[in-house]
Amino acid sequence: MAITQLDTDTTYRCPSCAGELAVSYDSFECVDCGFTPRHGSD
Repeated sequence: MAITQLDTDTTYRCPSCAGELAVSYDSFECVDCGFTPRHGSD
């Protein structure tokens, strides 16, 4: 049985400025404007 792994080359875009979202401390943060998406527990 094969194991499906996540694609590590996926790039996520910021909804505010369309900049790139980077993983910082287990959460996403925009490298351009500093936008951080809300978490499900917020």
